[in-house]
Amino acid sequence: MLAYFFYLIIYPLLLLLSAWLGRITAARSLRKGHQWKPLGLEGGLLGFYALLVSFTLVQSGTRAHERDEMVHAMADDISEILRVAKTYDPALHNRVKSYFVDFYNIFREQPGADRERIEAQIDRIDRLDDVLDADLQRHIARDPSYRDRIAVLMSRTDRMESTYYRLMHSYHRTVPRIILMILMLFSLFIGFLAGFMGRYYGNHIHIVTTTFAVMSIVVLNVIHDLNSPAIGYIRPDFQDITEVMRSFHLLGR
Repeated sequence: MLAYFFYLIIYPLLLLLSAWLGRITAARSLRKGHQWKPLGLEGGLLGFYALLVSFTLVQSGTRAHERDEMVHAMADDISEILRVAKTYDPALHNRVKSYFVDFYNIFREQPGADRERIEAQIDRIDRLDDVLDADLQRHIARDPSYRDRIAVLMSRTDRMESTYYRLMHSYHRTVPRIILMILMLFSLFIGFLAGFMGRYYGNHIHIVTTTFAVMSIVVLNVIHDLNSPAIGYIRPDFQDITEVMRSFHLLGR
């Protein structure tokens, strides 16, 4: 949560400070009679900053979309497994259903951004899978005719669990912090330049500086939130999995 405090409070203050320092520098230059003329690079600097922002925003949005796709893939696999399991004998069908109830109970306990908690949750799923595999092997020993169907069941369950593992580990595959730091530094430099030019040319309406500051604050906060799927406001939506569980009467409505 300290990161949110920084992006919501500290960063806007730094951006305002950079614009104010630009105005102070321009005022001193005017008092000393220093001449300054635009070099024509100002628009290029702003364009480069905008390009870097758009690249980072697209990358963060893509990562968020990939996490949603993983959730959809898990929901599809769960639905397929439970639908096929209806054709099994009652004992095996009930065992598959109990596995997914246990899996869902672990799954809905989101571990947050802590790596140790994520690893602990993955270990719980691994142990749950080991118990299921042992039960399925015993079922094959009792009824060898189920060997092929259970092999398919185990393969699909492994695929679903693999997607879950990738989802959990994706919480730490985000835009490198150095990129966000570069974006902040560039925005501070441009804020300084906007403040300097506004004061140097005697602009009393700070519409450009204000617009730039608001856009930078909003965009960097959105990028940071997309990079924080465990604690941010923009998180993966697990409603698909919940609806699948309910459709097979494994959860109360």
